[in-house]
Amino acid sequence: MIHCGQEMRVIDGGSVVEYVCAVCHHKVLVVR
Repeated sequence: MIHCGQEMRVIDGGSVVEYVCAVCHHKVLVVR
């Protein structure tokens, strides 16, 4: 999962969450 990232913003009514890694700044989209 996302071990070194933080939640930046919630998209599409809270069903999709965009995370960004605090170390390498890689963005990950997680569908809940």
